[in-house]
Amino acid sequence: MSQQGKRKSIKESSQPNKRVVLTHAQKHQLCLDSQKTPRLTQTELATLYNIKQNTVSDILRNKDKWLLVNPDLEEANKQRVKNVHIPQVEKTLSLWITNAFSANLIINGNILREKLNFLHSNLKLPGFQLLMDGWINLKNVTI
Repeated sequence: MSQQGKRKSIKESSQPNKRVVLTHAQKHQLCLDSQKTPRLTQTELATLYNIKQNTVSDILRNKDKWLLVNPDLEEANKQRVKNVHIPQVEKTLSLWITNAFSANLIINGNILREKLNFLHSNLKLPGFQLLMDGWINLKNVTI
């Protein structure tokens, strides 16, 4: 086969060009599909979900985790898990923002900076450093 023929066959493969990230619920369903139809190959699952075969392999390797996902919960619609480094700050700030929205208050970058400064000085948590420009870009942002 000529070099040109090889290139053409690679382009015509059914592998998707763009990276596809499945939600937790989709990974749950993929694992169920794999269990319900054992004759379904990883390549066939990849085509069905428009992902690459190695992604299917990674998901099935962690199938115990994905089968525990409840597809009816809001968490199942997430694509990634965000690691929270300081849960107390996350919880406090989240509650404050929720209350501010309930009171129809406007939150802008300066107000958020002030709140973070207040939390920083009052919580005195180890590892809590204000990294405003690295952690979040608040220039001209209204939340």
